[in-house]
Amino acid sequence: HEQQVMSMCGVHCLNSLLQANAFTEVDLSQIAHELDRREREVMAEGGLQNEDYLRFVAADSQNVSDEGNFSIQVLSEAL
Repeated sequence: HEQQVMSMCGVHCLNSLLQANAFTEVDLSQIAHELDRREREVMAEGGLQNEDYLRFVAADSQNVSDEGNFSIQVLSEAL
């Protein structure tokens, strides 16, 4: 049983599921940033001056918040 620290629900969820200290906040952050990079590449295919692309790159990450919450896509990719 892992004690939850801060808002690391995703980290604790995965580690509890796997019954091991398999992931850290750093691990999931790296996955989140890689997903961000891949999402930017896909969005750029519509053109770098496209309004949707410009809005997308101006927004914060949808894969990790400043509080340490991770998207379901990050958790799925980790597994």
